[in-house]
Amino acid sequence: MQKCLSAIAAATPPGSSVVEYYAGCGVIGLSLAAAGVARKVVCVEVNPESLKAFDITRAQLAKNNQAAADAISHHVASAEDSKLLQQLLVNSDASVLVVDPPRKGLDRPLLQLLTAGGAGTVQSSTGSPNGDKLGASASPAAVSTAGVPHIKRLIYLSCGFKALMSDTDALLGAGWRLSSCQAHFFFPGTDSIETLAVFGRQ
Repeated sequence: MQKCLSAIAAATPPGSSVVEYYAGCGVIGLSLAAAGVARKVVCVEVNPESLKAFDITRAQLAKNNQAAADAISHHVASAEDSKLLQQLLVNSDASVLVVDPPRKGLDRPLLQLLTAGGAGTVQSSTGSPNGDKLGASASPAAVSTAGVPHIKRLIYLSCGFKALMSDTDALLGAGWRLSSCQAHFFFPGTDSIETLAVFGRQ
């Protein structure tokens, strides 16, 4: 895991403002703040139980580096919540988005924001009946947006390779470029591989 965290830090431009979705208890975000790579980190995680572990670690960080602790925050929210996507990502000053989604990959509202070429729509449903995250059979939009053009770098840690391939197809089709891809072996004795993909755009 430490090698993966180092690779994520290396892929983050110094002084960046970062939003991290599917953050869990904030391991990635806290490591970026502690390393001094990011000037600001906003961690977003759907599980409210993650906040307790985050607060404990942030308090430990503050003992040695108050500035780093002050630079990071944690919010309980879903990547399917269009209103909070608007607040935490669309209206942010972030240039870097870090994601560590479950095996299903990115939730559709978040993927739509990343692939919006013009005036796009953020929808709150989880996908069409045929599994197409960007399919036409979707519920009415909750938020209209032109996407997140201020996000120039996407750092994607995947535990579901099929979902990563599907999300990559959508991202490449929307003008993102895959700049690097690494495999990380977190769980000896299993066939589980984590893939770290870094995307960029102009």
